[in-house]
Amino acid sequence: MLEPEPEPETRNPTTSAWEGHPRAALDGVYRRLAERHEGWPRYASAGGNHLYYYAKEKRWFLNAGFTPEKDSAWSYINAREGPVPTG
Repeated sequence: MLEPEPEPETRNPTTSAWEGHPRAALDGVYRRLAERHEGWPRYASAGGNHLYYYAKEKRWFLNAGFTPEKDSAWSYINAREGPVPTG
């Protein structure tokens, strides 16, 4: 399993914005939460959606809920290095 690195602000920002997703409900600004998941930051939108790292598959999951016990989500981004993808 990929171990989280210390969290410099540039590698895991305090917000992550999404737009143009095929599931428009997932669009929005996601703010980093105080709670972490397996050492990785978690994010949530004002609409109640969640962005979190699923270490088993080395992916960031974008989902309508925080369901780390499931290996599926509405959308995901491969991130072998771990930090939240930007750009």
